[in-house]
Amino acid sequence: MAEKIKDYRIGAPPTWGSWVPREAAGHVDAVAEKVATGEAAQARVREAVLLFDATVPVDTAPLTAAVWVPEPSTGEIYGFLFADLLRGETGAALSAEVFLQRVKKAPRERGVKLFDYSTSPAEVEAGPAVIEMKRWAEKGTGQVLSSVAWTIFAPGASEAVRLEFTTPVAQVFDALTDESVVIANTVRLELGEPV
Repeated sequence: MAEKIKDYRIGAPPTWGSWVPREAAGHVDAVAEKVATGEAAQARVREAVLLFDATVPVDTAPLTAAVWVPEPSTGEIYGFLFADLLRGETGAALSAEVFLQRVKKAPRERGVKLFDYSTSPAEVEAGPAVIEMKRWAEKGTGQVLSSVAWTIFAPGASEAVRLEFTTPVAQVFDALTDESVVIANTVRLELGEPV
């Protein structure tokens, strides 16, 4: 019988500031002070945190959200992280192999022009994972975004943790991908009660 994830831990380098999704207003000052120096830089971080938090999808089970500020003096946001819980069918364990087959084909989304999409299997400290990389443009705004998502499967769990890292700055995508590897390998999952 598959078990639920009863506890999790996601670590991050000091250039990342995180908060509980949908609760940014109570954490925005602490996040800004952690990752930015100077009032103007902290104001930029506060604004980005509140804007990003407002985009958290309502149909998800969010775990954490974070912003990446590699240059504290500017407060410039180079990336975003959204982590949520994916739930499988009651009583059934989720599998990286099955999930990889499900996401292998590029998704079709209304209002989105997809430029690149790829998937690959991986292994992290917490268990098997699936990596999805994509680059797309929002048709309404023309903004080009790049993302790397790690979906991590604890063996025997009926749930998985998905970490999606996104940047609007194409020049830092390789660096963001490196950051994602570090963070994905900090994930610790503790299983609990049977589903």
